[in-house]
Amino acid sequence: MITSILSLISAAIGLGLSSFGAYSLGVRVNLLDAIPAIDQLAHSLI
Repeated sequence: MITSILSLISAAIGLGLSSFGAYSLGVRVNLLDAIPAIDQLAHSLI
């Protein structure tokens, strides 16, 4: 619940500051893309 509120706040800030919003969105997308890769790597090591 708290994390969704924080993400909404950061999204609102991102709308106000478009360059920062684009950067933070890029970071989030990169993190989301990295999670499956890390998961696959962990499974391949086990």
